[in-house]
Amino acid sequence: MSFTTVDVLIVGAGPAGLMCAYSLSQAGLHVRIIDKKTERLQKGQGDVLQTRGLEIIDSLGLSSQILQEAQRCVHTATYASSPTSNGEISLVSRKSVVQGVDSNMVFMGLYAQSSVEGILRQVLASGRKNIPSATFVPESQPLSPFRKVEVEQGVFPVEMKVADDGGDYPVTACLQHPDGKTETVKAKYLLGCDGAHSWVRTQLGIEMVGETSDQVWGVVDAYIDTDFPDVRALTVFDNNGRHAVLIPRENDMVRFTIQVSESDVSVNSETGRIDRTKIGVERILQLVKGLMKPYRVDFKRVDWSGVYVIGQRLASRYQDQSGRIFILGDACHTHSPHAGQGMNAAISDAHNLSWKLVHVLKGWGAPELLHTYESERRDFAVKLIELHERIAEVMSGKVKGTSSDLMIKSVKFVWPFSTLDLCKSDNMYKIIVLTGDAKDTTRREKLEEVGKTLKQWRLQRPNMFQVYTIMAKKKENGNYTDVPDILRPYWDTVFLDDISYAEHEGGGKAYQSFGVGPEVSAVSLGHVSTEALAASSLSSITATVTGLSVVHGFASALDSLLPQAWTSDHPENVGLWAQRMVIVMLINTLPITAIWLNAENILLLLGQEEKIAHLAGLYLGWFTLTLPGLIIGVVTRRYLQAQGIMHAQTIVMAFIAPANLFLNWLLVWGPPAFRLGFIGAPIASSISFTLSAAIYVGYACVFVPKKAWHPIGRQSFRGLGTLYSLGLSGTGQIATEWWSWEFLGLMSSRFGATSLAAQSVLLVSASVAFQTPYSLGVSVAVRVGNLLGSGDSRKAKVAAETGIGLSIITALTMSTIIMVLRGSWSYMFNKDVEVAKLVTKVLPLLAMFQIVDGVTAVTDGVLRATGRLGLGAMVNITAYYCIGIPLGLYLAFWKGLELQGLWIGITAAIFYAASASVYAVSRTSWQKEVENASQRLKRGQRDQISEP
Repeated sequence: MSFTTVDVLIVGAGPAGLMCAYSLSQAGLHVRIIDKKTERLQKGQGDVLQTRGLEIIDSLGLSSQILQEAQRCVHTATYASSPTSNGEISLVSRKSVVQGVDSNMVFMGLYAQSSVEGILRQVLASGRKNIPSATFVPESQPLSPFRKVEVEQGVFPVEMKVADDGGDYPVTACLQHPDGKTETVKAKYLLGCDGAHSWVRTQLGIEMVGETSDQVWGVVDAYIDTDFPDVRALTVFDNNGRHAVLIPRENDMVRFTIQVSESDVSVNSETGRIDRTKIGVERILQLVKGLMKPYRVDFKRVDWSGVYVIGQRLASRYQDQSGRIFILGDACHTHSPHAGQGMNAAISDAHNLSWKLVHVLKGWGAPELLHTYESERRDFAVKLIELHERIAEVMSGKVKGTSSDLMIKSVKFVWPFSTLDLCKSDNMYKIIVLTGDAKDTTRREKLEEVGKTLKQWRLQRPNMFQVYTIMAKKKENGNYTDVPDILRPYWDTVFLDDISYAEHEGGGKAYQSFGVGPEVSAVSLGHVSTEALAASSLSSITATVTGLSVVHGFASALDSLLPQAWTSDHPENVGLWAQRMVIVMLINTLPITAIWLNAENILLLLGQEEKIAHLAGLYLGWFTLTLPGLIIGVVTRRYLQAQGIMHAQTIVMAFIAPANLFLNWLLVWGPPAFRLGFIGAPIASSISFTLSAAIYVGYACVFVPKKAWHPIGRQSFRGLGTLYSLGLSGTGQIATEWWSWEFLGLMSSRFGATSLAAQSVLLVSASVAFQTPYSLGVSVAVRVGNLLGSGDSRKAKVAAETGIGLSIITALTMSTIIMVLRGSWSYMFNKDVEVAKLVTKVLPLLAMFQIVDGVTAVTDGVLRATGRLGLGAMVNITAYYCIGIPLGLYLAFWKGLELQGLWIGITAAIFYAASASVYAVSRTSWQKEVENASQRLKRGQRDQISEP
């Protein structure tokens, strides 16, 4: 059987299909694009290019053609009637159409989808290299014969399959031509861009989940004569409950989208569906004129009209099981056009998948890279559908609208350039070197080393990297020759971070936007994958939930034993119980190590992405080395604290903190001889924990009298049951609280980057504010334990009550500071205005939370000192899992309070925990606790046996 081969076969020639064909052919890949329609779209369909869509188009070298004709819309207006206006509208508000976005494209491009498609078809047919680089480097390879692509109209697939044995061209498609002839095509990948009624999606058995509403809207593109003052603005109307949108278009045309009332709708009695043919263009024009009163609207010529019913659906998945067939655009998500995102979403889908296909087909990336297309774009589609429900409020200004994706910050040269101009979608990684003052002798030597490394990369992978250099110099005294030769192969790859001569163009913020000071040198690599960051976060959560919380939970059990033993008749039992706890926790490391060493398989079973699961498993495998050092360190610290030696921890941290920073730099980013990359982080942590344990043990051996020490012997292996009982209760008390915070952290990520950033600020603030009450809680636990061990019940009670009082005072002080600095608190961590607003909104909750959290820090210490860890565990389980988390989730998701709702829940939890633990402490029989302490110590004595 004869057949033809192709790298990528694209089914459907809408925005998604054409954009894929363009991007892939520009990279030199062999592409065919077919479309079932016998002729291309001439009029109608989408008409809005949002900021992010414009940036993508600009990066692909298409903005000059499109923006030359598109209508640029920079502001939006809202008009509405009132109960007393007799059906006449008036201006409510005007505002910028794009707010809070740092981009060159701070406007909407209003241009017909048919025109965008026309430009893409022209460029494809021309075969020219259209994506410009920001440098004048000539192409190192001859012109690709595959850049010239013609859309094959009237051609459609009738059968497709993927070979089980793979091969170079595993996808086989049978195509039918307009003349009835069939053709077999073999491809490496097939893309279904064939619209809402996708044949490709149907063949894959992918379901579209969602529903069609009963809202009907009429649309008309026309040339008008009017006295309406905001005809060139994107305008939203509400006239006695009838809504409409006016969109200015290219060539002085406008589009009206207007809500059609039930009286104008005819329903087919057999199908139950709305009969769109019953709503004619004359009725739509009549509705527009009535809605626009008192303004005059005369329709000179109607270019196109239509009627649509709002339907919102989302594909259950975006690819087949083999990872060789993908669906894009309307084939995987349909939604209301009100958000103006339909064409933009298709363009973004194509942009996201195309560069990944280029990398895979050129051998620069593994096929697993393609899996990120679905995880990234499907999440966007979910949010886009949610946006539709809010769009009326957003455009009327009742709530703040959703901005576009994160923008590349501005950076200017004497010839003004933005980093957006540099980062063209030419399938090359962009490496931006921030030199600082390149004339500095020491720095110049380092830059020479960087240049040699980058040169080696370019030699190994030609046409894969493009290097740009940015100096922290003024344009009056900066010179591109200040940069070492090896970092400036072409003059137009060197830039200055300074304000443009035309000051209104801005500039001078590149170093600031990258978070780097001008005195620092740095290298930023564009297109950095998020897998390593995600894997690191996932590893941290997994380690905390399955291991670290258990270690610290068991260690907390020592607060019920060591302080009491120190002031008893047998202080050597402090050392004995410490030895036994080390043994218990080393036994505990066996299941923890088993989980961490098999983390990759466990995470895969839980549905985690393969690449992230692999990296997380690799991280946790190396992180197992931290366990011995961690265990010995936390036990020795409590051994010293029981004797009233609190300053040892300060000494250890003074050495370990900078050492850990240095080790992370050395092993993750350091010189090639030491650089380990991703696994350098867990190895650095292992070394730091081991060093910490060694310093603690060394300090105890050299500087602390041996009164509390017990010789290591068979006694060290007795009485482990008591420790296990207390340790499990301690884990219940510590781990349940830790786990709840990890869960809430995950939930906050569901609300977007702003909420996640605000949550980080709030958690750091809570952590800083908690340090004093926490230290006080440790001191109270030791002091109460010492007094119980010596039999002084009265002083133990006084110590507990004094600790609670001091915690309230310190917490009130910190909470007052937080509230006084409420308006500027967030700016100490982050300069983002939206983050600051959200932090300011939640800070009153944090202030209240902090007061009672300080109390629980002390009461938890008292409960540990009195051996009532089980009670503490029950209080925390009830507080967080019966009150805090359910209430927080309800308020965050069901009531729409998002991050504020989560904090209301956690504040309610801590109020309950504080109330319950204060009540428990107030009802304590201190004489009975003295007797209980004595019994625990006696059990320890009975567990001892004499050495042979």
